[in-house]
Amino acid sequence: MKKSIQSRIMFYSGALLLSVLICQIIFSVFLFRSYYTNLKKSEVEKLFYELKENYSDDPDTISSIIQKAQDAYNINVHITDGKKVIYGRGLNVVSRVLSGRGLEMIYSLEPKATISSISERANISQWAQARLGSIVLMGKFKYNGGWRYVRITSPIEAIDASVAAFTKVNAVISVLILIIGVAGSLIFARRISRPIREIEEVARNVALLNFDVHADENTSTSELGSLSKSINAMSDKLKSLITDLQASNAKLKEDVDAQKRLDRMRRDFVANVSHELKSPLHLLMMYCENLKHNINNIDKDYYCDTIIEEVNRMNDMVMSLLDLSALENGLSRIKTERVDLSGLVDSVTTKLSVLFDGLSERVSIESGVCIDGDSHYLEQAIKNYVTNAVSHTPVGGRISISLRRQGDKALFTVFNEGEHIRREDMEHIWESFYKTDKARVRTEEKHSGLGLYIVKTIISAHNGEYGARNVDNGVEFWFSLPVLK
Repeated sequence: MKKSIQSRIMFYSGALLLSVLICQIIFSVFLFRSYYTNLKKSEVEKLFYELKENYSDDPDTISSIIQKAQDAYNINVHITDGKKVIYGRGLNVVSRVLSGRGLEMIYSLEPKATISSISERANISQWAQARLGSIVLMGKFKYNGGWRYVRITSPIEAIDASVAAFTKVNAVISVLILIIGVAGSLIFARRISRPIREIEEVARNVALLNFDVHADENTSTSELGSLSKSINAMSDKLKSLITDLQASNAKLKEDVDAQKRLDRMRRDFVANVSHELKSPLHLLMMYCENLKHNINNIDKDYYCDTIIEEVNRMNDMVMSLLDLSALENGLSRIKTERVDLSGLVDSVTTKLSVLFDGLSERVSIESGVCIDGDSHYLEQAIKNYVTNAVSHTPVGGRISISLRRQGDKALFTVFNEGEHIRREDMEHIWESFYKTDKARVRTEEKHSGLGLYIVKTIISAHNGEYGARNVDNGVEFWFSLPVLK
C-alpha cells in the first residue's frame, strides 16, 4: 500500500531530526571532551603568547592580562625569573621568596619537568598531563635581559564537569527539539498535503463529471497555487465543453426524434394519399367506362360533377405535396419588404369570401398595419388559417377574422365555431402530415395535414409567433409579427 505524502513528509522529517540528534549525542558523549580539551589548550596557548607580547613584572599588569582566562577556564598562572616567584595565583606569601629547590618543585609536578629542562630554543617547551589531572603549559621568554618562566595549568576536573553539564543540557534540548520538530513536521505536512488532497478531490470529481468543486488557489506555496489554478481552469474548460456537447447531443436527439416523427408522418401521409387516390381513381375509371359505352339510364350530369369533384380532390393532394416541397426549399431564399398587412388580409378574405357560403362571417381589420416580410408566403399563411377554419366550421357556424395592433406587434386571429381541439392533439397540430382524424376512411375533408405546418414555418421565418387555443364555442388560431413604425 502506497504511503500518503503527509506520512512521507513526517517520516523523512522525523528521520532527519533523529539523525541530527543522534549525531549530537555521539558528539557530546564521545567527542566533546576531546574538543573541549583542545579548546582549553588553544586558550592556554593564546594566553601564553598574550603574556609574552604584553609582559611586565607588575602583578597588576599580569593580572589584567590573565583575568578573563582565569574566570572562564579556571586557569592558574605562575611566573618566575628562576630565583623568585613574580606572579602566582593561589600561592601564599612564603612561596614568593622560595628559591632553588622550592621553585624546582613548582615546576616538578610531573617527573623531570623542571626549569632546567625547559628548552631555551622553544617558547613553549611542552604540554603535559599532570598527575593531579591538569593541563600544563610550561614556557619561557626573555624580559629585560633575563628569562621569565611561565607555568599555566587548568584542571581537567573542570572539563569533565563542563562535559557532564553540556551532556545533560544537550539531552534536554534534544528531547525538546524532537518534540517540537515532530509537531512542526506534522503541521508542515498537513499544510502541504491539504491543498494536494483538495486537488485530488477536484480531479476525482472531474472524473465523475462533477465540475462544481474547485481547489483553493491561495495556497501556502506558489507551485501548488499554480497547480490549483490549472486544475480549476481545466475543470471549467471541460465543464464548458461537456455542457456544449450535451446541448449539441440534446439538439441532435431532438432533430433525430423530429426526423423520425417526420418520416413516420410522411409514411402515414403516403398511406393516406394512396388510400385517398385509390378510391377516386377506381371511381373515375368506372364512370368514364360507363360514359364511354353510353349506358342507358345514367345521369351524365351527376357523373361529370362527381368526376370533377374527385379530380379536384386529387389536385388538392398533389398541390399539397408541391407546396411542401416549395416551402422546404423556398423559405431559405425569402425576400422581405415593407408589406401592408391590412391590405393583404383584406385581399385574401375577399378572394376567399366564396367559401363563406352558409356561414356567418365577421371581418375586422385595423388599417395601416405594416410589417417587414414576404407578401407571397404571408398570403399563403393567411389562406391556410382561413381555409382551416372553414373546413372545421359546421353549416351555419360562425367565423371571425381580425387584424389589430397589440403593442409593437401585429396580431392576426381566426376564430371558428365548432368542436375543441383535443389536448393530446394540440401540441401536434403544427407538425407536418398531422391530421386529427387518423382513420384511413374517406371523409368530406379536403385538407392534407400540411396547412398549419406551413403557417408555422412561414411565421417562424418572419421571426413571429403563432398558436391556437380553445375558446367558448370554438377554436381561435393566431399569429403575431413585429410592426414597422
